Amino acid sequence: MSKPLRSLFTALTNHVLLILLLLQYQTVIDAKHQLPTGQCPLRIPTDFTSTSPIDMGRHDDKRPPLLAIGHRGTSFNIPEHTLEGFRLALELRADYLEMDLVPTKDAILVAMHDINLNRTTDVATKFPDRFRTMIVEGAAGEEQVSLSGYFVQDFTLEEVKTLRVKQGFDDARARSRAFDWHFTIPTFTEIIDLLHQWNIEIRPLITKEGSRKIDSRPGLYVELKKPRQILEDSGMIMADLFLNELKAHPHGSHLFFGVPHDTNNTNATNFGCEKPSEYRVPPLVVECFESAVLESLRMSFLNDGGENFNHAEPPLVYLINKKRCREPEFWYNIRELQISGIGPEKACLVEGNKGEEKQFMISAKQHKLAVHPWTERLENEYIDNSIFDSAEDELRYMYCELGIHGIFAENVDMAVRVGLRGCDDFRKPIELIKEEIEIEEKNGDPEDKKKICATAENDDTANIGLACALLGIFAGAMISFWLTSRHYQRKGAHVVSTSDDNISL
Repeated sequence: MSKPLRSLFTALTNHVLLILLLLQYQTVIDAKHQLPTGQCPLRIPTDFTSTSPIDMGRHDDKRPPLLAIGHRGTSFNIPEHTLEGFRLALELRADYLEMDLVPTKDAILVAMHDINLNRTTDVATKFPDRFRTMIVEGAAGEEQVSLSGYFVQDFTLEEVKTLRVKQGFDDARARSRAFDWHFTIPTFTEIIDLLHQWNIEIRPLITKEGSRKIDSRPGLYVELKKPRQILEDSGMIMADLFLNELKAHPHGSHLFFGVPHDTNNTNATNFGCEKPSEYRVPPLVVECFESAVLESLRMSFLNDGGENFNHAEPPLVYLINKKRCREPEFWYNIRELQISGIGPEKACLVEGNKGEEKQFMISAKQHKLAVHPWTERLENEYIDNSIFDSAEDELRYMYCELGIHGIFAENVDMAVRVGLRGCDDFRKPIELIKEEIEIEEKNGDPEDKKKICATAENDDTANIGLACALLGIFAGAMISFWLTSRHYQRKGAHVVSTSDDNISL
């Protein structure tokens, strides 16, 4: 074989191998997110969503694609991680109650953002002698870290229950202090009880069951907090404690793992997506900053064999800060994780340039991941006022322009309102008209289509007329210029020709 042919053959072989590798990689991505039959995906299928309030009002099988995740309850209105705050989030129509879990000394999971109780409780006045310093390993490549405070793993549940909580941000003057020191720290079991009561007893009183193809039943969005530090300091394994409490709770199987109330039918499931025409948000989502913990949980659900978790695989969400999301190898590392979504710090999406922000969402879509940023807070100090007028404007940008799928919000009402308001006023009129025509064509309603077209024609007549006039003026000017140029070219050519003739004589 000649050298040119060998070079051509080598190049073709390399291209074929590259294509095969890309196909294999896509197959791996697709395989990672295969769910058990009937279990609903974290990203709501587009057949069930709309960003147009008109479309949502017209069809009962449409909802906003934006999930409202009540961050630690309703933290702006009521102190974080309280049963009262979680109950208000449910009343405000949150899709999820979001919480951080940490263990007590007697290995009971409670809802608390920090392992240090001092930020939001009166622990210093009730247990002043329990202050201590602990040394933990730093992040990868970093030195040991010294932490001081009143650590939850040093207190029994009975002691924790004597504490009262307050607003977590002392300098957030917009937040009411009227509820400070009134409420206690709830256990994970108590939060499950609250959700069960809401879904089984209260929702039927305020919602017509079976009236919609989209079940608005809320779920839990659970973060395992500081599992590595807890393990190093106390020896407790957070993932095991979490799984054990899920197994032990009497309502866990039908709330989170698709077991119907009718336990006689052992083959049936009640996940919410058994029928292609129906959807329900996954009832349990687990989040963590430590990918190894998420993988451990995934294997535990996978290897359960259906004994405790009915073959369910709750969606796993990997939390990331603004430093991590900008690392060059970030997406390379993400593809190795068996997850359903990522929870980026809000700065990953609103503090770069628009190209980077949109590329982040494109990459997430390529990996088939839901994107749920944290955290939207109402106060001006938490948004960039040089870009956005308010937190609602910022959220609408992330929702309508970037296409996020959910938001950790301390103002649940704002998140719900942004979703229902939709994105029509973010789009050009011609785009809306085209969409309306497509909807009516799909629904087979030619009369409405004629009305829409007539309206579009009336609305655009003046604009079209002006555009045609400008085009006519421009074309006329060009023709006049061309004719004038031709005339002078010919005249010039005649003069030059005469002169040349005279010279030649």
